[in-house]
Amino acid sequence: SLPDTAEDAWSPFWLMPDGPHDVFSLVTPADIRRIRDNAQENFIKLIDKVFDRLLVLKSARDLAKSPTNTKQLLNCVRVLTRLVPFVYETRSDGGSIEDIVLWTQRPRPGSGADYTLGKQLVSATIDLLFTSGLTVPQATVGEDTTVRYTIWENGVGQTSSLGSSKENVSNRVEVLRLLLVLCCKTMYIPPVRSVAIPNQALHTIA
Repeated sequence: SLPDTAEDAWSPFWLMPDGPHDVFSLVTPADIRRIRDNAQENFIKLIDKVFDRLLVLKSARDLAKSPTNTKQLLNCVRVLTRLVPFVYETRSDGGSIEDIVLWTQRPRPGSGADYTLGKQLVSATIDLLFTSGLTVPQATVGEDTTVRYTIWENGVGQTSSLGSSKENVSNRVEVLRLLLVLCCKTMYIPPVRSVAIPNQALHTIA
């Protein structure tokens, strides 16, 4: 098992990729299943480490002014989008690690405080959809906050567009992918059991 302090093992996941294609081509399904099934503790630590880095970058006041931080944040989103489906997937031995990874309260790495990753991850992903300089223009949020829940385009409840850039729209697509992946558990359940087994991510959003 890799120690929590092995930053050289964790940081390349948010430092190295230059785009979503890098993440999906470099981290293959076979690689993910091998780590999940044979080194479960490291698999969980990887998800925790990527999520912790996402939280640090998400709260940075200078996110909009730092292309490096924005790139790292998007890489965290991409890596989580890549890994979460394998949390829901049934392993070759018929077991599942969804509850262990997402819905069991456990100590947070580095702090010792208990937390539930699934709830925190859903909440953070929704915040990212309305984060200054990432998915909404910085000028619409202001200097004193990083998140503002607002309607992106004119329509019901919004008389004018936010004036979003191409980068804002592109980033929304990436964050929405993660939100969809978090809510996709039902795809991994046999139809006859899908009603009986709750989709906890959807319940968290509701």
